[in-house]
Amino acid sequence: ILVENLRSDTISTFEASNGQEALNILQEEEVHMVLTDIKMPIMDGITLFKESRKTGKKIPFIFISGDTTLAKDLE
Repeated sequence: ILVENLRSDTISTFEASNGQEALNILQEEEVHMVLTDIKMPIMDGITLFKESRKTGKKIPFIFISGDTTLAKDLE
């Protein structure tokens, strides 16, 4: 639903089902912002952020999660 709402004639969006797919997109495409879940299969959002920084790109990240136990883990 979120991707559908963000798509428009002037904004390109990419969708990945896991962190590794997202990292591949970041390496191949011109991306201006990343909206990612913290918990994903294969590579989580935090690791995705760290790996993206290794490429030298300073892409802004917005982290989301539906996991209510994360707040305690991130403190």
